Amino acid sequence: MGPARSAGRIVAISEFTATEVVRHTGLTRQSISVVPVSIDDAFVPQAQRQTDGVTRVLFVGSTPNKNLLRCIEALGGLEVELHIVGRIDDDAQRALAASALRWTNEVGVSDERLRRCYAECDLVLFPSTYEGFGMPIVEAQATGRPLVTSDRARDVMAGDDRGPRAHVVRVPAAGGAPRDMQGDAAERQGVGRAAGAGPRSDRRLRAVD
Repeated sequence: MGPARSAGRIVAISEFTATEVVRHTGLTRQSISVVPVSIDDAFVPQAQRQTDGVTRVLFVGSTPNKNLLRCIEALGGLEVELHIVGRIDDDAQRALAASALRWTNEVGVSDERLRRCYAECDLVLFPSTYEGFGMPIVEAQATGRPLVTSDRARDVMAGDDRGPRAHVVRVPAAGGAPRDMQGDAAERQGVGRAAGAGPRSDRRLRAVD
């Protein structure tokens, strides 16, 4: 951590990241500025997808902290189609094969294609166990899509003025939040409208146990 201690100023991408720097280096919080990551203005609210009776769930990322295996488990038995953006490892391949889930996968998507992935889904699932920022949270919000996220990912965003105004639910131990959202189209649409309202929305974070 020598470079951090010798720097005149440190810039962190979230309040959580700033806290982690303090914890690992012993620096004071006053020596760190938080500048949240921005997203492309091309991320704009999209009309809700015309459903065919199957809820399309978007999952962005595939590193271990993204918690894909837990996601596969939570969606078991639901009438959903899971679309995964990111390379799937052998463990996830085996879990998907054993789950009977409908799923698709894309790797190396362009920025334009990623925006379309958000527009083409009904729900974004982001049960991350550790994040410095959590781009899918703000990308889902900007697109107007409901989001199911872990409390840890949510807490990262709590220090950002956009985070507390996103309408986010917490993934419970039994996987009930994806199940509840999948079965309630009106709830999904309401959450999506709140998310699409962005920083001016009065809707707040909600945790579902």
